Amino acid sequence: MVIMKIQNGIQIYKCGTQVEIPIGEIEGWISNVSINFDNISYEISYFIEKGVLHTIWMNESQFVTSKRKIKIGFKN
Repeated sequence: MVIMKIQNGIQIYKCGTQVEIPIGEIEGWISNVSINFDNISYEISYFIEKGVLHTIWMNESQFVTSKRKIKIGFKN
């Protein structure tokens, strides 16, 4: 995955964004974002099976959301 570079920063989905994991039709939210070199990974948290919290790391091609990304980075 190539990070979409924008003027003075990159774009990510922010923590707390609601997402759907198409495999299993699971609804969850982004609980962590990891940026390593040119890869962005998202930790998705969700509840299943009697309210037990689960987490899984995914890239953005593995989940769906209607929310927009936000710009992050340093200003010159």
